[in-house]
Amino acid sequence: CTTTESYDKNGNTTKRVKKYKNRTRTWVYQNGKTLKIIYKDSSGVQTQLYDPKSGKQIRTDYPNGEIGTFRYLKNGYSIEETRATGIFSSKKYYLYDRNGNYLAPCDANGNLIKE
Repeated sequence: CTTTESYDKNGNTTKRVKKYKNRTRTWVYQNGKTLKIIYKDSSGVQTQLYDPKSGKQIRTDYPNGEIGTFRYLKNGYSIEETRATGIFSSKKYYLYDRNGNYLAPCDANGNLIKE
């Protein structure tokens, strides 16, 4: 793996690129927060966009053409992901902790769903 980084005039990282044998991962930063992560491999390109203020993920463009958008509930833990391809869409709900670690699936109100 090779890593290259770009910096602004104040020495803050603005871009990091990691190249592996069969894939590349690129991070784009602004004011110390992640704006975008781009994954490239044999299946295509996946792009994740983040809110520059909160740092939370707001959208993912998948290699198959699906677009995922994200909404966070008031408690800040739960997330709603809507995936759409053309006129079709579906919603899924997940529970994450405040550090963004996946905990479990949940309903639209953030209540855990037993698997």
